[in-house]
Amino acid sequence: QATEVLIQEFLPGAEYTVGLIGNPGAGFEVLPPLEIDFGALDEGLPPILTHGSKADPDSPYWSQLSFRRAELPPEKLERLGADCARVFERLDFRDYARFDFRDGEDGRPRLLDANINPTWYEGGKLSLMAGWAGHDYATMMRMILEAALTRAGISA
Repeated sequence: QATEVLIQEFLPGAEYTVGLIGNPGAGFEVLPPLEIDFGALDEGLPPILTHGSKADPDSPYWSQLSFRRAELPPEKLERLGADCARVFERLDFRDYARFDFRDGEDGRPRLLDANINPTWYEGGKLSLMAGWAGHDYATMMRMILEAALTRAGISA
């Protein structure tokens, strides 16, 4: 029985995520990026987001990883926002999405994941980024709903 495996180069740089709310033609709000902080992770554990970081409260990844607002140079931030908007449109995403990146040794970001349906629970990555943009949770949810209504041609 054949087993397929995807092998990728490990990217040693910072890992961050960019959130977008909106739609092509109607405009996007690019939320302030979030960086994964691996600094408190036990020595010897690889600095990656594992299944344990999302679903296993007994995992060191669950308790030792944290999120912070990414401090990126303006030109890098602008490029990431434009790249995310382009991918959003090409993949026909709708209303909101999250894009995960990691920097290579050369400092250039590489796309890890284009997430069409990221969680939007209060305290999650998307709501943290919205908060850094000055939006409380209810406002973020309203923005997503308004994007969907606008896309569907329904006035709120």
